[in-house]
Amino acid sequence: MDVYLELLVEELKLLWDRVRAYDAAARCPRDDHWFTLHATCMWTIHDSLGLGFISGLAVSGTWGCPTCGDQLQAQYSTSLGSTYYLGHEKYLPLDHPLHIGCIVPIPHPMTMIDYCVLEARIQAGEIPRASLGLNRVPILLELSYWDSLLIQHLGDAMHQEGNVVLNLIQHIWGKVDSIKHRRACVEFGMHAHAWPYTASNGVEAIPTAEWVLSSHDKRLFRERIQQIKCPTGYASNFWIAFTHEDKGKPNHASQPFL
Repeated sequence: MDVYLELLVEELKLLWDRVRAYDAAARCPRDDHWFTLHATCMWTIHDSLGLGFISGLAVSGTWGCPTCGDQLQAQYSTSLGSTYYLGHEKYLPLDHPLHIGCIVPIPHPMTMIDYCVLEARIQAGEIPRASLGLNRVPILLELSYWDSLLIQHLGDAMHQEGNVVLNLIQHIWGKVDSIKHRRACVEFGMHAHAWPYTASNGVEAIPTAEWVLSSHDKRLFRERIQQIKCPTGYASNFWIAFTHEDKGKPNHASQPFL
């Protein structure tokens, strides 16, 4: 990605040093149409995958959250064959029922400056590179002002909302509920009521989870979605995903659901 950004960074360096420009609306620019242009790159906007490309930070695995850094509660699940993230209840209000008993403190958000400090320690041989969630030093750090920005990267809310709604709908619809997910519950000691069991015929079976909607609940859910009234173009064809069983899926226009 740095190869593609190299030309952009060169232009940003030039704009930071100021350049002479004129008003493009003027057909025949005079002396009073010229001015000094001074510009900076305030931040970048992208989804989670784009964050990894632009910043060089790890966005999956043990370092899946660049903000939490090494304080992320991540464990590898042999049942799922992927990394499992825990400890989300610590972000809930203190009086929330699910927060009771959670004594894990909220991690201090890590910034790019923190990662650069760790990178310097790696270069000095103080810590191994495997312990840092920085895959490479981003080329944007060549900008003299980049490391002083309080906010360097922003998430694309449209894509993130769509991903959250899609995963939530698939979760309560039972489309991502399988025997390996139930085995993961056993592995981490969670949701004992949903653990798999051996049926009378000797086959491993799974009980109906309380978070999966029944056919009646799905019908009521689809009816309620179709009753939502939104401005033209606000929700696109969001309701079509729930008109019939397994027809379509929530798209990026998921604001009504959230």
